[in-house]
Amino acid sequence: KCIGRLDSSPANPKWNPAASGDCQGAEQTNDTRREFMLAFADFGIVYNTALEPINPEKRDTSALRLGNRFVARNLSKPLGISSEDPGTQFVNYRHEPAALRIANVKPDTDEPELGGFRYSQSSCQAGGTDEKARLTCTGDMANVMSTQSHADRDRRLATQDYRSFVGAATVPRADLVSRLTRDSLRASNAKDLDGQPLAGKLTAALDDIERWRRDFHCMLMPASALADCRAGIQRGDPWRQFGDPATPILPAYEGDRVQMRLVQGSQEAQHVFAMNGTRWLREPDHPRSGYVAAQALGISEHFEFDVRPAPQDARRMDYLYWSTSVDQIWDGMWGVMRVFGRSDPQGNGNLQPNVQPGLARLFSLKGRPLPEPALSAWSNADTQACGAAPRVRFDVVAVRACELAGDCGQPGLPARKGLVYNQRFGLGDADAIVYVNVLGPNGSGFSSEANSAVLQRLRQEFGAGQRRLEPLVLRAAAGQCVDVRLRNLLPAQLADGPLRSASGEALTGHYQDNFLSMITDGFNVNQFRMSSSVGLSAPLVGQSVLNGDGSNVGINSAELSDPASGEPPRWQGSLQPPCPGGPCENNLQMSWYLGDYDNAPDGSPAPRPIEYGVLPLRSFGDPIKHPMHGLVGALVVGPAGSRLCTEAEYTDAREREADRGTAMSANVCDVQGRLLYRDLVAVLQDAVRLQRDGHAVPNLEGAEEPDDYG
Repeated sequence: KCIGRLDSSPANPKWNPAASGDCQGAEQTNDTRREFMLAFADFGIVYNTALEPINPEKRDTSALRLGNRFVARNLSKPLGISSEDPGTQFVNYRHEPAALRIANVKPDTDEPELGGFRYSQSSCQAGGTDEKARLTCTGDMANVMSTQSHADRDRRLATQDYRSFVGAATVPRADLVSRLTRDSLRASNAKDLDGQPLAGKLTAALDDIERWRRDFHCMLMPASALADCRAGIQRGDPWRQFGDPATPILPAYEGDRVQMRLVQGSQEAQHVFAMNGTRWLREPDHPRSGYVAAQALGISEHFEFDVRPAPQDARRMDYLYWSTSVDQIWDGMWGVMRVFGRSDPQGNGNLQPNVQPGLARLFSLKGRPLPEPALSAWSNADTQACGAAPRVRFDVVAVRACELAGDCGQPGLPARKGLVYNQRFGLGDADAIVYVNVLGPNGSGFSSEANSAVLQRLRQEFGAGQRRLEPLVLRAAAGQCVDVRLRNLLPAQLADGPLRSASGEALTGHYQDNFLSMITDGFNVNQFRMSSSVGLSAPLVGQSVLNGDGSNVGINSAELSDPASGEPPRWQGSLQPPCPGGPCENNLQMSWYLGDYDNAPDGSPAPRPIEYGVLPLRSFGDPIKHPMHGLVGALVVGPAGSRLCTEAEYTDAREREADRGTAMSANVCDVQGRLLYRDLVAVLQDAVRLQRDGHAVPNLEGAEEPDDYG
């Protein structure tokens, strides 16, 4: 614990409790920290409670596209060496599939002879009058990571028999088992080690599975939340609550030193660990190695890095950690680091953990944490993140590309014209959604126009050819504070997912050939509607994860909806629900500091500009479908003091002409107007929803994984 004092460490045989006080001067190591270990793995072979294999080989692509049950009709034939990717993916042997969080699970009444379950998107009322019920619906992908939205459902899942949970309380367990499993047990005449037929033990095995399922919830949840559990079960973390993911919750206090340890134990797919709202050095011991917020892992690799939750004077907040591809979110490779606040009750700079129920086991680290900010996170989130840094403002809208292209078709039906990827071959996405800078490709500032007026003006500008559809690019200099206003001009319900004609006929012409892991038989990318809520999220930047992350993660929406905050409730965290115009002109505003910051001894921000270069912008309003449909962009962080060159400062007429009407290229000058460099931006996409002349483009021959599709 103290340098040169073996008796100061409880881990040393010479430990002397009487001599283990605080270290003095040069004895202080400053190495006390919280340590979390996360192990990524794929692909694990698993079954559901109907004894159906999850995501087995081989797949019927037409069934996947149309939402027909495939596993229930085809006896799985596992291979010693898999030719595809069966099963699913995990973090520390656990996962929290997005598919199961948005789906309603019921016995299959359409084809009861198959047994097992049928999945469908939980119903949401787009035009409901109860704002909380409408904005916290479990079927909305905007709420897929929200603890608040899933709390009631999670409580029922933990406290009810699974038959009651799926609406089949009186049905014998064996009747819910897959028909193929029942038939194979009978036909094989398989016996256990005692020579008894396995078919006769099915009911007892199902009872054991139900008991294990209930015990698993008891091991996850603290006794204060789930009391009816068998004796002897080691209870869950006291900071966990209903609605949280089953993956590890990583607890810490604001200002703690935290060390993350990553390991990749088994791999077929590429994994990239990322964490929102924070950053770390690429090489922990080299301060000039550069900051990152993501780490790629390969087979048998391990990585260690240090993060420090910034003090933000918040009661508690959640930082998202995740594996970054859409199929891995679908499979459930995500979780949260839950950070609790501190306070200074004596006003002497001696910060103490806030006393909160259930935190007895979360001990405070030794050493002096970062000081708390002088400003409240609730009322001064923008000032808290940026202090007195110079500000640049951007007014951004999310809008359907067809609104700008001039042909969205009939309301409630797929669009006719949208984003064109390749004009020569007719490749595009009629239902694409895009970010647009309200004040022009390189414009800055906030427009005073209402949302409806902005939409009307953008239609005119794009229709007249004055603007062109391209990824959003925002440019600012290191050390600046970026204030972003995000407007959402999408309709309350998008023409996506299951649709029917006026006569009630199912429409499938708009379905895409992108597929996600087949972890829910008959429920895949075409069987759920894209969310109309949007976010705008940037990695690395200094921000409040409560107010500025552009996401709806964990308990954050509950904290932002707490009546004690004195602010209007934000049921979807730092996402923006749809508001094309009218009385809902409550556009979201976020602040990002382009650098790193600690707090000075008086609690005021002590910023440090960092030239991050180019950072990706994305929407967590729907982490699965928004990137598929083009809602992407880039934030370019240039040198401190840099700016875009004015037209008069260009020395090459060809460059001046090339940069008019676009943000993809620009000249960057210093404050004196001298050219620093020419800046070119390329935004890469994969797994996009692709059409040719209005029809879905088939996948490449031999495509095996979701990242090969599109």
